[in-house]
Amino acid sequence: MELGFTAGIAAIVLFGVLGQILGRATRIPSIILVLMLGLLMGPVLGWVNPDAILGERSGSPSPTLCSTALCAAGGSQVAAIWQPS
Repeated sequence: MELGFTAGIAAIVLFGVLGQILGRATRIPSIILVLMLGLLMGPVLGWVNPDAILGERSGSPSPTLCSTALCAAGGSQVAAIWQPS
């Protein structure tokens, strides 16, 4: 079941906020939860299709650069929390 444009954007925002709330409640870095929820919504359940939302721009460098920046920020967040003793 693939969501339409508006429902896809709403689901992305809703699951992003849910990941942030769960991250604060469980003290797990929120980036890990958000990435897991994103994988669940996209490849696993097929709810969100980047080609349907972004159109021809889904293969452009912008989403790739944004994803890279997000992962780098998440990695630094994890490193700041789980420093070796």
